[in-house]
Amino acid sequence: MELSAAKNMEMSKDPFRPITGLPKLLKTLYLFGKSDIPAATLPTMAIALVLTGSSNPILLAKAFVWNQLHLLTFQVKNQIDGVEEDRIAKPYRPLPAGRITLEDAQALYYCLFGLMLLSGISLNTLPYHGRQPQGFKSLAALMICAIFATTGHAQDFRDRSADTLMGRKTIPLLLPQGAARWSLAALILAWTVGLIVLWQPPIIASAVFFLLGMRCLGGYLLSYEEKDDYVSYCWYGFWLLASNLLPIFPRLRGDF
Repeated sequence: MELSAAKNMEMSKDPFRPITGLPKLLKTLYLFGKSDIPAATLPTMAIALVLTGSSNPILLAKAFVWNQLHLLTFQVKNQIDGVEEDRIAKPYRPLPAGRITLEDAQALYYCLFGLMLLSGISLNTLPYHGRQPQGFKSLAALMICAIFATTGHAQDFRDRSADTLMGRKTIPLLLPQGAARWSLAALILAWTVGLIVLWQPPIIASAVFFLLGMRCLGGYLLSYEEKDDYVSYCWYGFWLLASNLLPIFPRLRGDF
């Protein structure tokens, strides 16, 4: 604690010393968002790719900037409120690692929040482009939302120690490990089969997606160690990324 206090005092003399220069700033931003890359950044960019099409790199770049501004704003605010938790579970993050002070992180949050609002205003996007989703599209939207809800279930296994310290009540802490893990495995299997039926990708793509799902749920079932749960969650991120790329096949077929 004394070392941490001394480090903060030294940093306060020169508030932006830890992020002086573009390379250090970019690394600090990367460390703020590192843990959310598999299950947040990549899947949402996959959705952007499906919606914009690979032939429009400008729209894809705009989607990336908009996406990252929203994610980083959330991540910085979340880590400001959870410094003590991150000292245990994610000590590499900028605040517990001493790369940035709490005051500078708050200033960064307000800057990102302002940029997030400006990006939304500049893009001037209307949800659904003025059209309400019906039938097939409505079912697809509901499934995607449900899968993202499942992500919290998958993520909580790797954070059990920190969640216990913070007094959180998550499924892996409320249920016996066997019940918590088998319920997640059942959901992953259901989503895997359901998405293959819904999007009807080619046989090879279906096989790869199915194997990703089996590797993911197998990891959660075969080991109850948090370090292995972290690896399983990375595989879950790959599976989630693939699940959001599957709609590109009906798009290529001209189904929508």
